[in-house]
Amino acid sequence: GSVLKLSSTARLTAHDLEALPAVLAAHTPSIISIDMTDLGIGPEGASLVGQACAASQHVAAAGLSGNRLGDSGARSLAATMPGNTSLKSLFLRNNEIGPEGARGLCQGLMANATLTKLNLKNNKLGPEGAKELAPLLAGSKVLLEINLWNNALGPAGSTALAEALGREGATLEDLDIGCNAIGCEGARAFSQALRSNRRIERLNLRWNEIEDEGGAALGAAFGDNTRLREIQMFGNKLSEDGAAALDKACTARPGLKVLQ
Repeated sequence: GSVLKLSSTARLTAHDLEALPAVLAAHTPSIISIDMTDLGIGPEGASLVGQACAASQHVAAAGLSGNRLGDSGARSLAATMPGNTSLKSLFLRNNEIGPEGARGLCQGLMANATLTKLNLKNNKLGPEGAKELAPLLAGSKVLLEINLWNNALGPAGSTALAEALGREGATLEDLDIGCNAIGCEGARAFSQALRSNRRIERLNLRWNEIEDEGGAALGAAFGDNTRLREIQMFGNKLSEDGAAALDKACTARPGLKVLQ
């Protein structure tokens, strides 16, 4: 299959976007991915692109990062997700999406049966947005990977997500929650989640202001989790002794790598 990539210098009109379904249909099934990064399509464009992808039934990846979607655009796009039976990867970095947009995405994706990868890096979810997304992490039967890097989630937001991961039936395998200032409180919450979760394989906790107490809590959970393969801890506030203790806990759990 091929990729439909539009230049970031393109100036798309609503008419151009309305023609997208016809373009995709004319090239079905060859176009399996569209890249519309940094085109500034806004909320109306998000709805049109979502409708076009759903109608094509062949587009498996959509790159819509840097498009000023905001909450309105995220909700409009999410509304097309229940009818989409082909999309597997959705990239929504740098789109100023907040809690209301997160709520819409959760609702739309809970009714979607194909999306496995969601990238929301560098948005504005905050603690409330994390709480809105938590049911998706706990209840989706298909989502495997989510990137929430740099969303100002804080301890409260990370705790909501950790509690969702700890629930029975959570299917997520890869979570990036780096650069969210989750601190020791967030680390303790993920420690609890790791004790019960049996699906997560990769956990990125870089640059999260985690100190020795949080590192010790995470290390104490390694023995209760046989699935985790990699945990990233670069850029935290562990002392030399704290880092050494985490490495020691890792060696007691075959197959696990701690990157710090």
